[in-house]
Amino acid sequence: MINIEIINTEDKLDEFRNLYFNSIPEPQELFLELLINPYKELDTKPPKKYLIKIKETDIGYCIVNSEDIILEFYLIDNYIPICEDIFKLVLTKLSISKAFCKSFDSVFLKCCITYHKILKLEGILFRDMIEKDVEKPHPNLKFRIGESEDFSQISLFKEGFFENNGELKVYLDNKRLFCFLINDEIIGCGIFSRIIKNRPDFDIGMVVHPKYRRKGFGTYIINHLKNFCLENNWRPICGCGIENIGSRHTLEKAGFVSKHNLLEFQF
Repeated sequence: MINIEIINTEDKLDEFRNLYFNSIPEPQELFLELLINPYKELDTKPPKKYLIKIKETDIGYCIVNSEDIILEFYLIDNYIPICEDIFKLVLTKLSISKAFCKSFDSVFLKCCITYHKILKLEGILFRDMIEKDVEKPHPNLKFRIGESEDFSQISLFKEGFFENNGELKVYLDNKRLFCFLINDEIIGCGIFSRIIKNRPDFDIGMVVHPKYRRKGFGTYIINHLKNFCLENNWRPICGCGIENIGSRHTLEKAGFVSKHNLLEFQF
């Protein structure tokens, strides 16, 4: 019988997470990363981070949030042949109820499939692009980097996009937000955020004022953000909730292609 030790510590976590990111074929999802390393402005309770050991050897790690959802599970190559056995012990010892798993995270996915009782599609992950021609939806549309003075205007249509006022302020303070304007009225904004420090992957997203929706502005903003990232030698990626059909169509019209999902497993 395998005997593992699970230690609540952040020792070696950065080293193991770097190995983990190198082992998966696509970049991390920002939604998950903000559950793991949340901005202090999000009022998200930090997760617990565990080192997994066998006979004093560090073999991997896992991260579990305050709702007993496992967000990451990684083992070094020598222990992948027994990954399901180790995962079962982790589920039991930590009383884990659910998992959020990216469909391209093959080892974690394999373990979740082995023991799950219920599977739900949680989100759509876009990691590929094709060329698309996107027309400017209004001749007077202009853009610029957002300033702190834009907070009040953006607040009028931020609901459902920014978690709270604090998150909007983070993007403005860090110059990671473009404002799109017609005659000095902010009609929408686009955000870009590096997901993992020292890696070239940037999550992009947009929100449009309700009276300007379904007129091509969202697609134009996403296309602008995509090209801005590519010009800076960054890789643009994005995602949306499984039920957010409007966002999915907007991203696809801007040339993004989804081959992956975010999955929720219940054990």
